[in-house]
Amino acid sequence: MVTALLVAIAFVVVGMGIFRFLNSTVADFMIAGSTLLFIISIRNILVAETKTYIVDPDSVGVVPLITGPAVY
Repeated sequence: MVTALLVAIAFVVVGMGIFRFLNSTVADFMIAGSTLLFIISIRNILVAETKTYIVDPDSVGVVPLITGPAVY
């Protein structure tokens, strides 16, 4: 519990510092992210690829969701 709190605080402090340094806002990243998702979805709709991905179950890592976008 303490580790999650420290990681969340570190993400907020470092993230806000990066935003100030780059002179950007959270809304800028929201627009950029939604634009990227829109382009990817249009590409998936228009391009009919039949790729089959084989995933080895042993190679998939499990990442605990300690922090995330909901922390901010």
